[in-house]
Amino acid sequence: MKTIQQVFAASVSAAQKQWLEEHRMYLGDLHNHCAISYGHGSLSKAIAFAQSQLDFFTVTGHFAWPDMEDGSQPIPQRVVDYHKEGFARLRGVWEEYLEAMRLSASGGIVPFVSYEFHSFKLGDYTIIRKDLYECFPPDPEGIDTRLDEYLATNDPKKSGIICMPHHIGYKKGYRGINWDRFNETASPIVEIMSMHGASESRYATPAYLHTMGPVCGENTMQGGLARGFRFGVVGSTDHHNASPGAYGSG
Repeated sequence: MKTIQQVFAASVSAAQKQWLEEHRMYLGDLHNHCAISYGHGSLSKAIAFAQSQLDFFTVTGHFAWPDMEDGSQPIPQRVVDYHKEGFARLRGVWEEYLEAMRLSASGGIVPFVSYEFHSFKLGDYTIIRKDLYECFPPDPEGIDTRLDEYLATNDPKKSGIICMPHHIGYKKGYRGINWDRFNETASPIVEIMSMHGASESRYATPAYLHTMGPVCGENTMQGGLARGFRFGVVGSTDHHNASPGAYGSG
């Protein structure tokens, strides 16, 4: 990563140059998808792509959408079926997924396990885990409150789990972040850049151009900081084509 340090050092202060010389930069992608849920490209392709250029990575499976059918938002049945098929696909390959992620570490890269919750009321979250032997989280018989519980109680230092909100800029109630339910302990990092666009501020570029809607000013990094929250920021791809760390639109 020395080349990256040299590029940054060309335009920073002496103190910043010293910091760059004393620290190492690591590049990774903590949110991307492939065909293990809904997406394109094999898991093996995604792993090989990451090994070719990254220091750490995960491949994220779409896991659950607890309020998809609670009536809060109208969703066409074909969209409901599409998501349910993806969730079922992930459950069917979970053990193979874990084994592949464990084996990927032999390539000199640090892997993490991850899966994604969609949520109208809370916003979407990627759950990132250190444990590469993690059993598939059991599905509840009734109302699914697992994401609520993660956000209320998770301590990454004890659990080895990070709850990372992503595409936060969408409107609250439409899968954008809900700062009223945000817990900076459970979520020490926030994804503010991906294929969806940039959510550093209302005017950040590239703009949100997805069908899910434009950026909502208060649901940005600046909106969270204005509320007094402290968190690190992340840029991921959120690509759905087995290419962790791909350049462009993320």
